[in-house]
Amino acid sequence: MKRCSLLLPDKMAIYLKDKKLSTKTQMLSCALMLYPLAEDGTLTYSQIASLMGLEETDIRRIYARYDLPDTENCSANHYAKEREYLEDYQRRLRSVV
Repeated sequence: MKRCSLLLPDKMAIYLKDKKLSTKTQMLSCALMLYPLAEDGTLTYSQIASLMGLEETDIRRIYARYDLPDTENCSANHYAKEREYLEDYQRRLRSVV
């Protein structure tokens, strides 16, 4: 693995500074950091798996475990409906608070 620098909020960095993460945690972190690139169509699950030295099914299992939508099997219409639902939910939540 290679090291890279990330800009993190100060409060988040406190928890990660000088911590030795397990290999499993490191792999999970990488998979979750790459998810937005699958979501926007930059990378496929197969490409993410290849970059990480995993099988595509492993990546799908990781994302499914965290209830992340399968970006390769959802239509744009599905995402639009989900986004609309979440925006409506946020509006209703703000009106209660």
